[in-house]
Amino acid sequence: MPLYVFRYILASLLASVLVLASCAPAQPAGAPSQSPQGPSGQAPAQATAVPKPSPAAQPQRGGTLTISTGADVTDFDIHQNTSISLLQPLVPAYNMLVQYDPGDPSRIVGDLAESWSLSTDGLTYTFKLRPGITFHDGQPMTVDDVVYNMERMANPPKGVRSGRKEQFRMLDKIEKVNESTMRIVFKEPYGSFMAQFATDWFVIFPKSLLEKKGDMKKDVVGTGPFMLKNYTPGISLELVRYDKYFKKDMPYLDGVTTYIIKDQSTRFAAFRTGQVLMTGRIFAALSPSEARTVEKDYPNLVLKRFSGLQGPWFVFNTKRKPFDDVRVRRAIFMALDRDAMLKVIGEGEGVVGGFLSPGEWTLSEKEMRQTAGYRVPKAADIAEAKKLLAEAGYPNGFDVPTGFVVRDLVQRPSEFFAGQLQPLGISMKLEVMETTAQSSRTAKRDFAITAQFNASRINDPDELFRKYITNADQAYGDYSDPEVDRLLVEQGRAFDPVKRRQLLLQLSQRLEETAPAISPYWENTILGLWPQVRGFTPPPSGSYMLNRYENVWLAAK
Repeated sequence: MPLYVFRYILASLLASVLVLASCAPAQPAGAPSQSPQGPSGQAPAQATAVPKPSPAAQPQRGGTLTISTGADVTDFDIHQNTSISLLQPLVPAYNMLVQYDPGDPSRIVGDLAESWSLSTDGLTYTFKLRPGITFHDGQPMTVDDVVYNMERMANPPKGVRSGRKEQFRMLDKIEKVNESTMRIVFKEPYGSFMAQFATDWFVIFPKSLLEKKGDMKKDVVGTGPFMLKNYTPGISLELVRYDKYFKKDMPYLDGVTTYIIKDQSTRFAAFRTGQVLMTGRIFAALSPSEARTVEKDYPNLVLKRFSGLQGPWFVFNTKRKPFDDVRVRRAIFMALDRDAMLKVIGEGEGVVGGFLSPGEWTLSEKEMRQTAGYRVPKAADIAEAKKLLAEAGYPNGFDVPTGFVVRDLVQRPSEFFAGQLQPLGISMKLEVMETTAQSSRTAKRDFAITAQFNASRINDPDELFRKYITNADQAYGDYSDPEVDRLLVEQGRAFDPVKRRQLLLQLSQRLEETAPAISPYWENTILGLWPQVRGFTPPPSGSYMLNRYENVWLAAK
């Protein structure tokens, strides 16, 4: 039975199941929970407890897990950031209400929440918290902390940016029920909420510290298995075990140290020599050529491949000439040879794609190859692109104004992107800068094109809200289109998967026509581990989950 049919059948049964489940007692520790995508993405009615480590071997205590990353943190306030560079080094210090199960990432299980339920109308999520949890500073974690954090992300106070605001777009209210229970109420059913809510962005900070300082940019205080020992900018971030962690016998490690190594060859050398026991993901995963070297020369090292739902992302400033003209954006969208970029830059590890990440909702290969911009060979697309540029008043192309702002981690794709446009007479000069500087320029809209690294948190079309709906937090190019807004909202309401896919194909077509950005391909992630690293299961979608390492342990060499 196709997955979308299965989800549809489950969705029709959801109400009758939940009315019983919401009244049921909490499940015992270790009881199975539902898939994070569930029926049409709905949350499981009840959640359970701490996942158990793999029974293949008995976990050992001690040792420090060393990991690499290619980007430094901008600051420590995870709520206000959208850069993935914060999650890997900082999440081990925190907890969320729910999380993806480290032993089985297809499930969502409780974290700070002991259990949760969803009302029969699909609007109200009620969370019951575990008792006896303390922050690293010794203060008790209470329901007031959770409510305050949720409000901060949903309705940030003046001067505070929320990178999570889009996930609360249909919010009605957040409220405390009693000293151990809180609830989140939406105005209409929100199918993908729990799948997003279980990602590592929704960490809980101490309310008292937020009220005192206004942010967490310089502080790392959570309830997680590890606490901050030392941060040396550009060098490393060191965490050590929190001995009062509320999950029994966890963590197994003495600490987690993230080494900030921006040079790729140096990063690879650190892994090969054992200074780094586990490569990072988005900003430090192995390249395909590095993976081939490992397979050939270091057979004792372990490789784990999975779909990263990630890749380079080029965003046009739709308020700056010449990119305020849709014909110019559309011409570039059509002319780019995505297959060549994947082959040369991605070394063939991934798939050519567009606005929707690979999966059941996107175009089939046959449909994609009949669409302008994805056709091969490229002669017809380039001819149409030249025609559009001539209509826009640029028959001989143009020089891109200063402001092709490139994050250092996507320099090579950006160079390829610029070279691809030379047949159109378009000349681009890259301004390559580190993550912090590039983020500042992008936030101020001081660019003509910004080159980012795009990664989906979950493989669901609702991901597009944070990038393309009007005034979205990551709508860096100030793109706004009423038709895109309408289709985004309608597809999110559609529980019939056939209807939803029809709306999504219309949405994809409209985005291609207006071309606010280009996502040329979606690459795979290749993770490298030394064989003594145990207990880590790769996530299904890149780097937005399972960054806590509470169940990871080191075997004897």
